[in-house]
Amino acid sequence: PSSEGKRHGYGVCVFADGTKFRGEWEKDMWLQSAADPTFTKVLGPGISRAVAGENALFGIEARDEVKNRRLCGGDEFSVMLEGPTGVKVYGSVTDNDDGTYVAQYKCVVA
Repeated sequence: PSSEGKRHGYGVCVFADGTKFRGEWEKDMWLQSAADPTFTKVLGPGISRAVAGENALFGIEARDEVKNRRLCGGDEFSVMLEGPTGVKVYGSVTDNDDGTYVAQYKCVVA
């Protein structure tokens, strides 16, 4: 198959407002780079506190390697908390398909 006239390779896509996104062309579509944990943000009350027996929530805002918000979902995040006694609590993450995620977990001991 010919690739003539098709975009391909890696690079930077610059939007009209000047925002730059690193990524690659695939099948003549621009794919933004994956989330970078160094620049990804977490926010919400569930980061610092939880009530035993109740779900605690916090948000994840995925960002790429140039600190831009991700425009789509599909990144893999997991939640695991370890208490002072070594007890581990695992949570779940819901993908909002827009670069944001909702994480939740339930502590069983106060």
